[in-house]
Amino acid sequence: MNNTHEIFNQKFADYIMRTINVDNSDYYKVFLKYIPEGGTILDVGCGSGRDSYHFKKDGL
Repeated sequence: MNNTHEIFNQKFADYIMRTINVDNSDYYKVFLKYIPEGGTILDVGCGSGRDSYHFKKDGL
């Protein structure tokens, strides 16, 4: 693996550990006001999946 991949993997793992348990419930409430009834959410995969997990758990 080249140096770029090694650095990314190290930093990404650190990012996940620092953010996985962050409580974003206040942000979710604001965000969800803009999702129409029956709407869907697309998560482009820029993190640990924490937000997608939350929305899926709540049936979105």
